[in-house]
Amino acid sequence: MSAAAAAPLKTTCLRALQGSSDSPIVDEKTWARFLRDFRAPPFDAPPRNWEEDFMYVRTAGVVSETDTDTGEVRAAQIRTPRLSKPKDNDEWKKRLIANVVYYRSNYAWIGLALLAMHWMSISFSLAAAVMCGGVALVLARPTLRNAYAYHLDTKHVARAGLGPDMGTLSPAAENLRKLDGRNAATVVAGIGGVAFATARADLRSTAVAAVCALLASALAVLVHATLRPLSLGASVEKAASALKSAKSREELKEVLKDGVEGLGAWAKDAVSRASEERKGFFFINKVVGGGGAAGDAGAGAAQQQQAQESEPQRRSLGDADGAIDVDSSPGRKRGALPPGSS
Repeated sequence: MSAAAAAPLKTTCLRALQGSSDSPIVDEKTWARFLRDFRAPPFDAPPRNWEEDFMYVRTAGVVSETDTDTGEVRAAQIRTPRLSKPKDNDEWKKRLIANVVYYRSNYAWIGLALLAMHWMSISFSLAAAVMCGGVALVLARPTLRNAYAYHLDTKHVARAGLGPDMGTLSPAAENLRKLDGRNAATVVAGIGGVAFATARADLRSTAVAAVCALLASALAVLVHATLRPLSLGASVEKAASALKSAKSREELKEVLKDGVEGLGAWAKDAVSRASEERKGFFFINKVVGGGGAAGDAGAGAAQQQQAQESEPQRRSLGDADGAIDVDSSPGRKRGALPPGSS
């Protein structure tokens, strides 16, 4: 497409994104920065961590279980995504622009998966061709291959726990690192090409399914980019990309100003979210053992009685401001020395 033909398309896109003139989503300068940051990293950049980073999974609470017969204590973390809606329109704009740039590799893989799902409803060969294309891309690019090998190592160590395999690397990851990626990618891509050529599907159904997958991908990007809070990595990467592209002193000052504002916005949002997460944190303790159901009932009654007895004690230990003296006990007045102290 020539520059003269692309100019009207660019103007139309900007007008659609700007919406009302009172509160535009992007202007000319913001759109130029967005395109610059989006094109800066290589196309084969590995996706961000799907659990910790992309879905922002954090520990919401701890559930423990105490066995009175064996004295064993077992605990498990309850982890949930911490996605949240933006507080205002300005925060939504910042999230949308920053997340689309920072998680573009994740969104690309989501789009590839949705394309395979939509094409599978037409022909399994089409879906196989898409999956072979994704595998061939991972094998051909060392950055993607090493990232997937690291993912296999992480899962292997997590499964090993404290067993004899703790600290050892995954055999599959070692074989993947030693593999001749280009030759393997060529073979897999050839299989995908054969699957695509032999697929029994008409062009119209294939195109309609591809458009539906594209629309579903755009919706997924919009939802995630809106709900994912700003991350420190996105702010730092945006500032680094802007510093590299600065060509004059005025641009450098503007870049530094935007970088400071971006880090400040992230810090403010992080402090607010940390306070909310602390308020929502929970701890559940369950006592088992002691002779089956009767033991469970007795343990539950003992827990309830202990809680009822400890409540007046906690109140008596509190001062006028509601603080609790952890060094006090029911049998000793405040200010008195403990027995045996000199």
